[in-house]
Amino acid sequence: NVRELRNMIERAITLSEDATIDISHLHPAPLRANISNPFVSATQNIQTTVAAPQVVKKLPSEGLERYLENIEKDILLNALNMTHWNRTLAAKKLGMTFRSLRYRLKKFGLDTETEQEV
Repeated sequence: NVRELRNMIERAITLSEDATIDISHLHPAPLRANISNPFVSATQNIQTTVAAPQVVKKLPSEGLERYLENIEKDILLNALNMTHWNRTLAAKKLGMTFRSLRYRLKKFGLDTETEQEV
């Protein structure tokens, strides 16, 4: 589900303290019941060694929505700078369509041809 993936990525970005997301920032997928054998104990599939997610040290003063928008904007700018503002390549590196990237650039006022500072 695209919405679940987006929410998981936004949560991981929020929990990471720097620009790198690693496996500890990702919430594990919900466990699904074993349909082929409904009598199997539900606790057999539970991992007991999953690390607890890091707690954000301080709450963003601008609110969560604006905070996440700022992070998304920074990621877009980093991808554009890495690709020398080649939007097609930036979209590919970000794993999104060119159209989706163009929409986000317009949303953040980054749809001009001039390069922006990070």
